[in-house]
Amino acid sequence: MSGKDVFEAQVGSLGNDADRLRQFSPRYVAKLIKSPVLMFHGTEDRNVSIYQGEYMDAALTEAGVPHKFVKQVRGDHYLSICEHKMQFYAELDASLADNLGAKTAQ
Repeated sequence: MSGKDVFEAQVGSLGNDADRLRQFSPRYVAKLIKSPVLMFHGTEDRNVSIYQGEYMDAALTEAGVPHKFVKQVRGDHYLSICEHKMQFYAELDASLADNLGAKTAQ
């Protein structure tokens, strides 16, 4: 069984399951999201194309959901660049503090 076969068995395919995939895609149900969202996306992510993050950013904006979308230039799916990892943790710390009222680490 190929990787594509496994993916389609677990997730579905656009050819056969487009309506179901659209029904459950966060992009198309952004208006149902009630919590603030922090998204990171590397421009060189080979697992998830950057355009998917951009679509989600636009959907959250249109739905009025508070969010922050951080694009990491040359970033990958795994935060492999040290500066990206440090940025991620700093942004996460700030987001948790803002949204949960927690004191940030100094």
